Order: sequence, then structure tokens, then C-alpha cells
Amino acid sequence: MRMIEKIREAATRAFTPSLGLVALAIPVNPSASAYALALTCCCWLLAGRWKQRKPVPVIVKRILPLMLLYVLALLGLLWSTEPEFGWNILRVQLPLLLLPILLVTRPVESVLPGESNLISKIFIAGNLLALILCLINAVFQFRNTGNPDVFSYGDLVYWLNLHPAYSSFYAGLAILMLLGLKPRAANLRRLEWVVFGLLLTYLFLLNSRGTLFAFMLAFVGYTGWRWWLTGQQRRFAIVLGIVLFIGTLISLGLPQNRNRMLSLGKTKTISVEEGSSSLRMEIWRGAWQTLHGEPLSGYGTGAVSRNLVDTYQERGFDAGVQAAFNAHNQYLQTWLMLGIPGLILLVYLLYSVAVASWRDGHAERSAIVVFLAVAMLSEAMLERQMGVLPFAFFMALWYLSPSQEISQAMQSGNPELFPAAPQVITRPGLL
Repeated sequence: MRMIEKIREAATRAFTPSLGLVALAIPVNPSASAYALALTCCCWLLAGRWKQRKPVPVIVKRILPLMLLYVLALLGLLWSTEPEFGWNILRVQLPLLLLPILLVTRPVESVLPGESNLISKIFIAGNLLALILCLINAVFQFRNTGNPDVFSYGDLVYWLNLHPAYSSFYAGLAILMLLGLKPRAANLRRLEWVVFGLLLTYLFLLNSRGTLFAFMLAFVGYTGWRWWLTGQQRRFAIVLGIVLFIGTLISLGLPQNRNRMLSLGKTKTISVEEGSSSLRMEIWRGAWQTLHGEPLSGYGTGAVSRNLVDTYQERGFDAGVQAAFNAHNQYLQTWLMLGIPGLILLVYLLYSVAVASWRDGHAERSAIVVFLAVAMLSEAMLERQMGVLPFAFFMALWYLSPSQEISQAMQSGNPELFPAAPQVITRPGLL
């Protein structure tokens, strides 16, 4: 009996560190983050004491939209014409259901004060680790080939089995998290400036244009609210000037990045390898045309890809047929798969997290949701593990933040104890 108790205590103590491993691995290697999530599941199971972990209704109600998105995808098999392909999508999207369950029924003793802030720091560290590894590899590649393109876009991250659009999302997410960290001593603030510059450099080296646009929109909106509207126009101008200077220097200084920026002005359809705004426009036209066939219910889980390819073929879009492109827009993709109910649920999910974060005094998280919502216009992020895992991880974590409130509510089992949200903090964090 004592051995069982020791195992339970060890699993309880390891639960939060395993969440930290997930956050650390996401920007570095998606497969490793999946293994870290499996470790979290093992800790969750071994911790036992299930009677103490009965979820509080108010917490379940708060996180329910995230779980319902997966449940609706599961129900989507019922009207899918190709349900056999739907199971792979459900496997990829499993974190949407798994992570909320893990967090609302976690071992009570595993909840740590300031846990969300700690996990944000670990995620930032993971991005810095990815940057260091990528730069080391790029330097060796440059010495062998003399090609400066190894420092930008896909050449920078493909060797880690990452995609530049998702790595850009991780970097932008880390920068906005950094802005929300609590103020520190002067020497630590200088370190945060260095980290800010490194993450910004990483973001622009990756040069995913849709994600960059989403980041700039969220960043300018957040810093403008934080500084411009509080009489700190000079600080706002300096920080924005730094961002624009680094962005312009990297975007125009590296040949591949410069060519990608210039391709935005091209109107003809070009190759998948070159990439362009016109390529995505053709994908979106095909997705919209496909949507006309089932605008209310969608095609069901697993049937979207086949219907999109059929439309591409009908339109003579050979690149789309060969690559079997998804909609490259999460709203269109969800609409195609789950119809109007799925689209409404996705939009409500983003809205509710943004509002809850604002009310909890975490304006930077609301900015992150804006960043994510705009980035989803050019990427179907929930179709890949490298997109769905961070989405589910941080959405679930922020739905239940601050962690001290969860601890009190879980320990008492009384829904009424769940404290009211604090007032919005107008001057949090860095700089």
C-alpha cells in the first residue's frame, strides 16, 4: 500500500513538469511534444485519488466549447462519405478533447501558483532553443554551400521536421507571451529585451507572410492599447520602430525572403515551391465553390479532402490536385467539414477565450487570440499536429487560468467559490 502511495505522489509531482515538457517541445519538435503529452497522460493516470479530482461544474462549463469542437468532429463521421479517412483527422485533433480532460481532472496537489506564467516562460525557452539549433545548422550549411537562403523560410526549419508557418506562429506567440510577463528587476528586464530581439529575428527569418501580418496586427493593437492610450507614445514609437527596422532588414536583406515579398505582387498562378498570394486565392476559390455543395452541414469528417480535390480538378488547378491542398483557411476548413454549427463553435471558442482572458487581467492573451484568429485566415492549423497541439494546449490552459483559482475551486468542490475575475491590468510585463 505504501508503494502505491509513493507512486501516486511521484506522479502528482511530475504532472506539472510534464506539462512544461510539452510547452518546451512544441517549438522544437512536434513528435517530441506528442511524447511529452503521453507522459502527462501517464502521470494523470498514476496519480489516482479519483474522488478528490471530481471536476467542478463551473470549470467544466468554462472549458466545454473546446471539448465540443472535438465531439462535433466525432459526430461528423455520421454524415461523412469517407469516414475511414476521418479517423486520422480525429487522431490529429485528439488534444482538443484530451487536454481539457487532463486539466479539469488533474491531481489537486499538482496545481502550482503561477503555473501558467511558468509554462509561458518554458515555451519561450523552447523557441530560443529552436532558434539556436536552426542557426547552428544554417551556419554549417552556409559554410558548405555558400547559399544565404539556408538562413530563411523553410530551409531554416525543415530539417527539424517543422513548417515555417507554424514556427512563425510559435515565435509570434512567444513574443506576445513575453510582453505579458510580470515586471522584474532591471537586469532581468535587459535580458528580456535581448530575448525579445532574438525572437523577433527568428520570426522575420521564417518569413511566413500570413503569420507576419497576423502578428503585426495583434502586436500593434496590444502595444498601442498598452502604451499609446496610456500616454506613453514615445515608448510605443520606439518599440514599433525596432520591430519595423528588424523586419525590413531581414525581409529585404536575404534573397529568398526578398523574392517571397516581391511575389506578393504577382497575379499569375505560380508553382507550389515558389508560393504566392495568387496560389492561396486559387485554393480559396476552390474551397468556396466546394462549400456551395453542402453549406449547412458540411461534408463530414474525412470527406473534405476528396471533395476539394474534385473541385480543383474541375477548375483545372493541377497544383491543387497534385498536392491535395486543404482549404488553407481554418474557418473554411471547419465549415467544409462540420457546416455552420462547426464554424459558429470555432468562432465562439476564440471569442470566449479572448473575453475570459481580458476579464482575468491578461490582455496579452486576448492579443494572442487575435493573432491566432487572423493567422487562421491563411492556414488550416487544426489539420496538423503541429498546429492543433499548441492550440489545444494554451486554449485549455487559459480557459482555466489563473491556476490559484482552479486550485481553490477544485479543493472545495463548491462552484460558488470560483472567484470573480480581477480587473484588467493596464501595464503588465516587459519593457
